[in-house]
Amino acid sequence: MNGEWRLTHTVASQRCDLGAVKKQLEWAGSIPAVVPGDVHLDLMREGLISDPFFGLNADHCRWMEQKDWWYVRLFSVPEELKGKNMYLVFDGLDCFAEVYLNDELIGASENMFVPLEIDVTRKVVLNGENELIVKLGSPIFSAPIPAELPEYVGGNDLHATYTRKAAMSYSWDIAPRLLTIGIWKNVTLTAYESARINDVHIRTAAIETNKAELIVSATIEKLESRCVSTDVKLDFASYSTSKRVTLEQQYTMVEWKLAIDDVRLWWPNGLGNQHLYDWKVSLEQNSKAIDTRDGRYGVRKIELLQEPRNDGGRSFYFKINDQPIFMKGLNWSPADALFARMNDRRYHELLSLLKDAHVNMLRCCGVGIYEDDAFYDYCDEMGILVWQDFMFSGSVWPQEKGFVDNVKREITHHVMRLRSRTCLALWCGDNEVDGWEYKNRQKLHPYANTLNKKVIPDILRELDPERIYRPSCAGSYDFDAEPNSDKEGDFHSYVHGHHFTANGQYDVRPSFVSETGYISCPDEETLRLFLSPEFLWPTANEQWHFHASDTMRRTLFTRANHYRIKALHDAVKAHYNTDATSLEDFIEKTQQIQADCYKAYIEHFREMDCCGGILLWNVADCWPQISDSIISYPCRPKKAYYAVKEAFGKIGNYKKPS
Repeated sequence: MNGEWRLTHTVASQRCDLGAVKKQLEWAGSIPAVVPGDVHLDLMREGLISDPFFGLNADHCRWMEQKDWWYVRLFSVPEELKGKNMYLVFDGLDCFAEVYLNDELIGASENMFVPLEIDVTRKVVLNGENELIVKLGSPIFSAPIPAELPEYVGGNDLHATYTRKAAMSYSWDIAPRLLTIGIWKNVTLTAYESARINDVHIRTAAIETNKAELIVSATIEKLESRCVSTDVKLDFASYSTSKRVTLEQQYTMVEWKLAIDDVRLWWPNGLGNQHLYDWKVSLEQNSKAIDTRDGRYGVRKIELLQEPRNDGGRSFYFKINDQPIFMKGLNWSPADALFARMNDRRYHELLSLLKDAHVNMLRCCGVGIYEDDAFYDYCDEMGILVWQDFMFSGSVWPQEKGFVDNVKREITHHVMRLRSRTCLALWCGDNEVDGWEYKNRQKLHPYANTLNKKVIPDILRELDPERIYRPSCAGSYDFDAEPNSDKEGDFHSYVHGHHFTANGQYDVRPSFVSETGYISCPDEETLRLFLSPEFLWPTANEQWHFHASDTMRRTLFTRANHYRIKALHDAVKAHYNTDATSLEDFIEKTQQIQADCYKAYIEHFREMDCCGGILLWNVADCWPQISDSIISYPCRPKKAYYAVKEAFGKIGNYKKPS
């Protein structure tokens, strides 16, 4: 169901006659659209908008977030699907979606992070054409903001607070104001016979010397009212086994315990091989496979130790296969602000650069999206552990039933989707919500955050109980303590605009640095991607500020965001005792300062016996901009990349003994 659709828009929140919309889609009021995709990409392709990444063009796309958008396509049911149980599956709808099949409303969704599956067995026309229409409501006018806000709710943008979309799309210090809209992931018409595999979960129960015990569980879903008998077959490496099962209830779990002799362990990058065992679960009837799931799994053990420190604090370090490892890593945020444009090639290109730079951990920050399977595939293969935030950042979130139910579906889906991933090191409830939003901005105790203290951990206790869980990043061991403490938990710290050793940066003794960074200017080729020639130099102009986290010009952040360009000049003065004299000089000096900073931070915190790792901010930009990244958009390494590569390569892989 991927490929070419038709696209149009109507006035937001207005009750539209479906017939009128269909006429608009059929005639001059519609344009070709590509699925998976985004309406911005479609309008660019047709020459109807200019590239929103250039100059101030993102401002001229604001009208798009105030419209309802409609996709349509015709399809016929393939002969091989007829007579089976058929499902229409949208892997991602961004965001307020209604789905119509042959003029009937058959499904709806209000979460860009959750697939929508619709049983269409009795709804499709088997012999003839079917008309499929998807409405995506305006992310502004569809947001379910109540007339009376709870006192505790707060955030940079209430539309973001009440909508399950990527927070960064509403404007962030790393992203433009560009509200994505579209059928942004795959659409498929799938068919099953009497049953299907709903889920496969693989976990390591024990590792002793050269042996490992694994538990594999498969959940089988019965799709017919009658009892169904089936064979469930497991192939894991050279092991093969099968169980005969009678399906009486809707869901039946089948479990195997495997003893693996001469086990080959999976190790993080730089510490050994990343051995992955092939596996496949098959559902068979009359010796014929009616459904299969397959993948690869690495056997490894991971622990997070938070033990008393000699100075009264607590440690924070990881053991992999019983070895204390110093985490050498960065923070990952989406590599394209138009998420649908990301693909396997770009994931591989970026992650290969990180593997070559000796990175062994990435933190997927809660400002963005849950990345595609390809991202986790490559992390499994390359030995890069993933600290996975849930997608909450920049708000004190609603805790009413409707919102929480939506969140529960999201958390459940992604926990089940990712829990068998070898690279998945830990779950984290959010990005900076406990400290920055609850404690500092709203003056609330972090215990009041029931999303990361109850809703999420309750789901994890049921679905992934052995995985490490951190409620918030940064976060302390004790919720009564300072959430961003250098004595326990993980720690964030920045000194933009000063010498990188200033403001006590070298006086702290963190147990784990989960964010620190220093801004720089990208190369001239990148600058020309977003600056008109007349605005290249000097920097005191709106285009520079716009691409330095100022696309919203919010009063709350005006001082901080305009400060980014000033901070670059102040940094040059602090390190060279004089300002830059030309664009070339500015690029050279700011990139050299960032490179020296990251090298120094890596070496400094590595020498501390209390520190268990450093995750620099961040890997790559999502659009051409001024930032702390080591790779500018779309994939141009800065000097800092090579400095990080050299520094991570020189320091040891193991944590210093306390």
